[in-house]
Amino acid sequence: MKKECEIVQDLLFGYVDGTLKNASKELVDKHLVECDECKMLLNELKGDKKVETEDTQEIDYLKKIKHKINKKTVIITIVSILLAIIVVLNIIVYLNYRDYAEEMEIFFNENVTEKELEDVKNAVLETADNVYIEYNSSKDALENLKRQMGDNAYLLDGYEEDKENIFPSSYALRANLDKIEEIKEKVEKMPGVKTVTTHTNINPYILLYAELFLIDNE
Repeated sequence: MKKECEIVQDLLFGYVDGTLKNASKELVDKHLVECDECKMLLNELKGDKKVETEDTQEIDYLKKIKHKINKKTVIITIVSILLAIIVVLNIIVYLNYRDYAEEMEIFFNENVTEKELEDVKNAVLETADNVYIEYNSSKDALENLKRQMGDNAYLLDGYEEDKENIFPSSYALRANLDKIEEIKEKVEKMPGVKTVTTHTNINPYILLYAELFLIDNE
């Protein structure tokens, strides 16, 4: 009997796993009916098997949770990066727009007087604080345009002697963005003023695109 117990006990692992052939399974079934010791050992093996199965299921469950957490973390990270990019881009767009929109030009008639120039300047300074203002004569305007044209500046030769003032004198100024339109409304109908140019209505995104891809490429 002891020898048979040793054989059966060797087969019990396969018996629990269900991997025994029919003949071996029948041998074990028959032996277990008569042997309490082997039956106890079988129950222990089944208990260990159950614990092992539960542990495996728990591990699989934890792996699934970890996978979901990792996936959620990746999504949150990507969304956070995209939001950060959008925020930074909008800051760049706004700063670039503000830098451009805070500039304006006040162009004068050909026969503008010194008093009219002074009156316009005072009106600007009374409207806004921290204003940068620079006067450009007709000659200055022509020279600036020549510098911008570079090698093609010769096309403007002769305009210095032209009696018709095609390059009006002007004030180029910079002020706080919230004061630009107020300055325009105050000075555009003053004596001597021909026209006032501002840049507040330009689309900020189009402006940045033009500066990055169009103006630089020229």
